[in-house]
Amino acid sequence: MNDSVSQLIGARVRSIRKSKGLTQEQLAELASTSHSYIGDLERGERNVTLQSLEKVSEALGVNFFELFNYGEFPEVEKKNSTIRKIIELLMDKEDADIEKAFNVLNALFK
Repeated sequence: MNDSVSQLIGARVRSIRKSKGLTQEQLAELASTSHSYIGDLERGERNVTLQSLEKVSEALGVNFFELFNYGEFPEVEKKNSTIRKIIELLMDKEDADIEKAFNVLNALFK
């Protein structure tokens, strides 16, 4: 694949935006930027900063690193989404509760 990183990230942003049912204008408003900036970003015509990507990821409600997950493996993406949900569920739990959850999963899959 000869696509540049900018084009791949832009396509990923577009895909996530559309999956969330957002227009470029709505995403731009949520990210405190212009819709033309979002358009340029999605077409890979803009060299973006990490700070800008962080704003966009927050506006999309996804982990920053999700913008770099532009592989062509939908089954992995679905699995990663489920794993992320499990991690998010555990993030605010005490260490002892996380250990219990691990033990339950470990026993379940032995």
